[in-house]
Amino acid sequence: MIWHFPNLWGESQNKEEGYGAYSAILKGDYHLIYTWETRQIRLYNVKKDISEQNDLAQTMPDKVKELTAELSDYLRERDAQRLSLKATGEVIPFPDEQ
Repeated sequence: MIWHFPNLWGESQNKEEGYGAYSAILKGDYHLIYTWETRQIRLYNVKKDISEQNDLAQTMPDKVKELTAELSDYLRERDAQRLSLKATGEVIPFPDEQ
C-alpha cells in the first residue's frame, strides 16, 4: 500500500505531529515514511510497534533501501508531483536519491 501526499495546506501545520507533504509505503510488517520538506526517512515495524514509537531507519539500512526503491519507482512510473523549495525552485529528490 502506498500513500502520496505532496501538498502543504496552510502555514500552521504542526510538522512534529506528522503533518505536511509525505509519501509512505506499507509492505508486510514495515511502514516507511518519507517527509519531503525535511527529506527524513522513518521506518517502523508495525507488527511489533503499532504506535510507531521506535524508528528503525538507522538500524535497518537494507530494509530502508528496499522500500525507498519500491516507493520511488512507483512515484516515477506515475510521474507523481514532488515538492520544490520555495527559495530556489529546486525539486526535492525522490526517497531513494537521499
